[in-house]
Amino acid sequence: MDALQISSCESDLTKVLTFRAHKPTNFRNKGHSVRILENLQSLRKNEVLCDVRFKSDDGEIVTGHANVLMVASPYFRAMFTNFYENNRDLIYIRKLDSTILKLLVDYIYTGEIMVTKENVQDVITSSKGLAVRLCKWCMY
Repeated sequence: MDALQISSCESDLTKVLTFRAHKPTNFRNKGHSVRILENLQSLRKNEVLCDVRFKSDDGEIVTGHANVLMVASPYFRAMFTNFYENNRDLIYIRKLDSTILKLLVDYIYTGEIMVTKENVQDVITSSKGLAVRLCKWCMY
């Protein structure tokens, strides 16, 4: 957390505490979860503490943290708890282009994805297959 974020957070907390000094107050830092995901994505990009690697048909490797993937997708939760892959650090992903796999794993960590007219069909199909909910119009 940088100095500006700390200052803003402390200022907000100080306002809450002085305004209602006599009553307990539930304080919520709205940027907290965003910063955690940003830091997890940074760790993933630098391959720090990554405990899972996916290898696609084209030979590309995509890394991640099993616990982050599990909380984002029932598919990954099942993979890492019930199946053969739960004790593997290299998992082969068949019939899924590495570019799409990278987009979906990045989405899990950031909540952002670049959908183009060239990849929209693959993104939607693959997100359903991996049970990664992209948005309300992709419900399944």
